[in-house]
Amino acid sequence: MYPMRLASVMPRLLLGSVLCLPASSATLMFSGSGGVIPDPGVFSSDIIVTDLRDLLSFGNPVTVTLLGLDHSWAGDLEVTLTYSGIGSVTQYVFSRIGAAGPGDFGASANFGDPTGRYSFNSGFAGDLWTVAGALGDADLIPSGDYWPTDPFSPAPNSLSSAFNGLPAAGTWTLTISDLAAGETGQYIAWDLTLEVVDVPEPATAPVMLAALAAFLIRLRILASHRPPAPLKSRGAGALARAGPPGPAWRDQGGTLRSRRTAQGPPHGFHFHWWAAGP
Repeated sequence: MYPMRLASVMPRLLLGSVLCLPASSATLMFSGSGGVIPDPGVFSSDIIVTDLRDLLSFGNPVTVTLLGLDHSWAGDLEVTLTYSGIGSVTQYVFSRIGAAGPGDFGASANFGDPTGRYSFNSGFAGDLWTVAGALGDADLIPSGDYWPTDPFSPAPNSLSSAFNGLPAAGTWTLTISDLAAGETGQYIAWDLTLEVVDVPEPATAPVMLAALAAFLIRLRILASHRPPAPLKSRGAGALARAGPPGPAWRDQGGTLRSRRTAQGPPHGFHFHWWAAGP
């Protein structure tokens, strides 16, 4: 492919690659208020997000962290996260840990680890059901990173991926319900962590345009060198004017264009050879 043909194709390819650069991600963190959890009853706390970027459309871009959670009998509690923006989505953070069905009281272990940090993401490896199930009613569930669960099931749910691709902007509501009387508790605050699609900084646009301009200038210089012109046959005497023929080479069609033949008496030669035109 000659430079002139490259000049017509490469700018479009380069521009397409610039416009299709993969987006990076950014992490947003927000905090909501805590309070006393009614026994029995419901306590809700809102976080309003105004960022205009979208959540990642893959992976697990949503993490919920309960700070200072202190409540006896973990099996009484149910926690949900609701997004209200373009539509409404609700997912369980956990519900009735250890309970196999509606009549089961669930795990008797207590939330109240001194570090007071319980984080939930569908990609985490911590199994809250197994940890709580191995403890008694006088034991504290250790802080840590756990996967979220649905009611009556220890399996990980889709809390962190159910919101994929949604706008971050909207109202995010954490709701904690105490579903059985006799046990009390509270929490200090909660954190919401969102992974969103980032966009290039505006300052990078002039840099990309400058690089593209430099590339096009260089390509234009290369394109100014034309490919060899069509070949012409020169008769006798051309050798004396132009010198001996160079090595054989092929034209654009792939034909070998330099040849030499001997004619006449043995003491001399008559040459026919091919050369490029002006």
